[in-house]
Amino acid sequence: MTVRDFAFCKDNNPAILSLEMHCCLKQQKRIAELLQGILGDMLFVIKDYKQERFSTLQQLQRKVLIKYKADDQFLQEKLQTQSSTLFYTQSHDDMLIRFEDDEDDQNLQANVKQFSQTLDEHHKKICRELLEITSLYAVSLKLDKKPELVWIVSSVSEDKIQDVIKKSHGKFQEYVDNYFVRVYPLGLRFDSSNYDPFPSWIAGAQLVALNIQTKDIFMLQNYGMFLNSSYILKSNQDIKMNIYVRIISATNLVWEEVKRRQEEIVDPYIKIRVAGNKDDVNKSDKWRTEVVQDNGYHPIFNYQCVIQLRHAQQDVIYIQAYSYSMLGDSLLGQYCLSPLNIRTGYRIVPLLNSQFKTLANSYVLMHIKIEY
Repeated sequence: MTVRDFAFCKDNNPAILSLEMHCCLKQQKRIAELLQGILGDMLFVIKDYKQERFSTLQQLQRKVLIKYKADDQFLQEKLQTQSSTLFYTQSHDDMLIRFEDDEDDQNLQANVKQFSQTLDEHHKKICRELLEITSLYAVSLKLDKKPELVWIVSSVSEDKIQDVIKKSHGKFQEYVDNYFVRVYPLGLRFDSSNYDPFPSWIAGAQLVALNIQTKDIFMLQNYGMFLNSSYILKSNQDIKMNIYVRIISATNLVWEEVKRRQEEIVDPYIKIRVAGNKDDVNKSDKWRTEVVQDNGYHPIFNYQCVIQLRHAQQDVIYIQAYSYSMLGDSLLGQYCLSPLNIRTGYRIVPLLNSQFKTLANSYVLMHIKIEY
């Protein structure tokens, strides 16, 4: 019911509901009944499995797509074909455990065979009712073959995607023109830290998953990229723009902690950075105002800079307010947005705290001029 009631509060773009299933067939069937009963017409169901292109964003407005594991036999039936195009999420070779001790080779081979049989049984235990309402089937990423189905998504870890982009960049870009790719954090990130999403976005991956519970710089950039829309259409052409920025002043730059706010006075400064395409990022290291001593309530900066972007559709601009200290500067507030969403004239930038919540009466006053 939460998905039904709140999925489209921000906009009407489609929502993807990913199922991680550990239930028996009876419970899976019940889940399928609940999804159909609660979501009703909002649930997107595939009508033509042989469709050559994925449905457009406009066709999927206010629709919920179910992402679930693929079943080879089910999809062959729907496609009316006897061929197999590697529909399984992972092949048996991917799942088998590799051992290097030759002395116990026979016993280990028996264990591997038993493990493989268990996998076979597991693959068969997929509820048909769930498959019927699935519209994104999880499959392994295979760039050497063109899949027979457009209703698929491949999940790749953050480290593997870099290898794929480096070795098969052209093939990968051709693949993501027609099929979904999802990138996810490496399992070794026990601290729930995040990775830079821009290499995957720039390469063409449609879904780049982050650890949303960690509000770090990469999560801020994700916030800025999707500030105005949950989906961003890919651009076939680079957008070049020069942004003339004048940071005039700020208001109410104070410590986030109440106790510290009562005991210490801030020495604020503002810096602007670009994240995204490397050609644009390399130019943003020097954009920073002077430090204003002992005045966080209304510091005057009057700082000017020119942000030259050659791939603006692949970038975000983030603004951060800090308090200077010889022992280490402290964050006071921040904001991030796509350069394509910047408007000209005198603008007030609302600052967010470390958890991306709006700070009360905390702003940066700027003047913006843009040349294309």
